[in-house]
Amino acid sequence: MMRKSLSLAERFISRSFLQRIPSLRRRFELAKPYPHLHARNFLDERVARELAKEVKGLRFERKETDLFSFYQSDDFSALKSGELREFYEFLRSEEGFAIFEALTGAKLQGQLRVAATLFKPTDYLLCHDDNVESRKLAFIIYLTKGMLARDGGRFVVYNSKNLRPTDAAKKYSPTWNSLLVFKVTRKSFHEVEENVGKKSRYAIGGWLN
Repeated sequence: MMRKSLSLAERFISRSFLQRIPSLRRRFELAKPYPHLHARNFLDERVARELAKEVKGLRFERKETDLFSFYQSDDFSALKSGELREFYEFLRSEEGFAIFEALTGAKLQGQLRVAATLFKPTDYLLCHDDNVESRKLAFIIYLTKGMLARDGGRFVVYNSKNLRPTDAAKKYSPTWNSLLVFKVTRKSFHEVEENVGKKSRYAIGGWLN
């Protein structure tokens, strides 16, 4: 399947990322406390810049409860045109699913939900597991340049005991053009730290099953 997908995949995904998939899969499978991966240079650089530009032009709706505070766009299935629509069509294609299957070993059924998120200063997402419906994989593609660890907004992976989160195991900064993907389970506890910097954190994220 991967051999058939390369011609289309290389339109969006960087060649260096595609070449690293075997080693990245090993990292994903061996990661603790649950399978996950944070990898740089995911998209072709031109594609990343164009997607970032279009994401900033989307209409975002405020999402706020005791658990979270951030902004979210409509699902990309509602998009009519542009690079974002083309990227959405790639993600939902056989070729797009083949990338994530090769990267994680997951057996996917071809269902996708994806939207853009915006975390302005003081926004956050408290610890939860994403384990709802039939989700198998969750992913985030970071599209803001220059965010550092001191700015917050990091993705925090949590250890757990008896299906309850305990302490932080790892923290990943939202590095420009990086992909974070994890297997959704009853133990996939994670959070997004409060954005304490001056930059707004844009990303594309969703679920595959």
